[in-house]
Amino acid sequence: MRKEFISNISHDIQSPLSNIKGYTNLLESDSLSQEEKNNYISIINGEISRLSTLTKQLLLLASLDRDEELMKKKTVNISEQLKELIRNHQWQMDEKNISIGFKLPDVMITADPALLHTVWENLLTNAIKYNKPDGSIELSIEEKSESVCVSFIDTGIGIHSDDQAKIFDRFYRVDSARTRLIEGTGLGLSIVLAIVQLHGGTIHVNSNENEGTTIDVELPKS
Repeated sequence: MRKEFISNISHDIQSPLSNIKGYTNLLESDSLSQEEKNNYISIINGEISRLSTLTKQLLLLASLDRDEELMKKKTVNISEQLKELIRNHQWQMDEKNISIGFKLPDVMITADPALLHTVWENLLTNAIKYNKPDGSIELSIEEKSESVCVSFIDTGIGIHSDDQAKIFDRFYRVDSARTRLIEGTGLGLSIVLAIVQLHGGTIHVNSNENEGTTIDVELPKS
């Protein structure tokens, strides 16, 4: 597992570095038009952002693995967190003409707000990223006696049953023509699982190909 993990990290770092080097070399040509230069610079900046995201996620995973002292628990209003995320990502949904509906009553739990924000952001951005144009997303909060269940339902491309048990593995990516061109590090859902488990919660996935995915996160109130 360690060898596979190192191999995956090496590949995910080497690929953007190779692209940065290649396009930097191309920029040295005197025959390039300004449009070509701008295009190459845009690609380089994109790969730098990809590397930055990868390193931040690796550092967060390392912190999550190390100990539970990372958590700084306080009272969190989950509804407020989710509504803020919806506002922040509305432009991405507008680009794909994705409609969003939500049932988010005010519910307070004791948790680490920054880590929970990471969970919700990963799940919402995935629901947008893997959705279809003119699709939809539904968010809901169900309060139980000792816990809270937060659900993300999308009308996206779905996940094959053989892949559902593996999507929380680090660096795992569904090998499909539908997903190959979608950017990602393969670390987002493993971070989500680690944070949910750190809070004593559970996460459940129900998905059908070409129909959509439902992800339920259940967290204790305290």
